[in-house]
Amino acid sequence: EIMPSLVGSEMCIRDSDVIGIHSTESDAYYTALKMATRLSVQQARLVPHGAYAVFLDSPASVRGAAFRLEGKLRQLSAVNGGANLYGGGSLLYDAWVTTADSGDQLVHVICANVDKSIGKRLSADNNKSPAKFLDSNAPDVAFTGYFLKREGYASHHADGLSLAPLFLAGKLNDHTQPTLSSTRADEITPYLGWLAVVIGGGITLIVISFAQSDHSHANTRAYQLLSLIHISEPTRLGMIS
Repeated sequence: EIMPSLVGSEMCIRDSDVIGIHSTESDAYYTALKMATRLSVQQARLVPHGAYAVFLDSPASVRGAAFRLEGKLRQLSAVNGGANLYGGGSLLYDAWVTTADSGDQLVHVICANVDKSIGKRLSADNNKSPAKFLDSNAPDVAFTGYFLKREGYASHHADGLSLAPLFLAGKLNDHTQPTLSSTRADEITPYLGWLAVVIGGGITLIVISFAQSDHSHANTRAYQLLSLIHISEPTRLGMIS
């Protein structure tokens, strides 16, 4: 097995409509966080992309497995991770993300670290005012983490409650795609090609027109007389000499 798994008898996880970790779940929580920070680049490449519906509809079937998710960062804050026996740091990052298949529903991820470009978006007093990104310009992010449980969180839905999958990840990465900027020359190039075609076509038409004109002129009486004059002139001059 390439990817280590959290599935085992020690996993006392309860999917519920309450946000947070129960005391009986703390061992699995910190174990997952530690394992996520130790994922190698080679291991991370083998991790499958997660499907939001599976985490909500069948959490027990994928609990303890690692997945890769990409989406839009909606809220980020730095929180106190607390001391533990599993080597976790005292500072963790609490992030809420929407993915392409989650719609307006959120994915909750606790990270041990974040990209510097993401961390800069935190306000100086982030504990009182988390960084929120609610428009289309929200940062694109990606993470590889372990799915722990399905939990509830307060929302604006009719019943005031929504469900979200909870992940433990080593790092929240900036997933912004590079934009290709076109130069003025790049914009003009297609038009230059069409201009060359037009000019080439015009020259071809001119050549054809001249050829047709010469052919038509060759059949006229005047052209035939001029030809005779040009042919006989040297002979006449020769006779004079």
